[in-house]
Amino acid sequence: MVTAEGETVQSRRLIHATGESFAFDVPITQQSQPNLMVNAVIVHDNQLMTAQKSLKVPLVERTLTISATANKSQYLPGEKGSFDVFAVDSRVSQ
Repeated sequence: MVTAEGETVQSRRLIHATGESFAFDVPITQQSQPNLMVNAVIVHDNQLMTAQKSLKVPLVERTLTISATANKSQYLPGEKGSFDVFAVDSRVSQ
């Protein structure tokens, strides 16, 4: 069984693996922020094994889109330059 948990259990699946390893997808949603814990419980040859992994999910509402544009396309070594910096809050449509 594989579960993905944040403040609540966000997904759970029973997976029947036929080999020594298996891959699975974990849905990442806004409810996964800021951390998502993925837990796996495996029963094999009458043995119970567990594993877990914490995934850091960036907070979208605290994300900035930043771009910088130089006033020239090329500079000489040691030459001073000037840049226009543009920052947009992720909550603001561009």
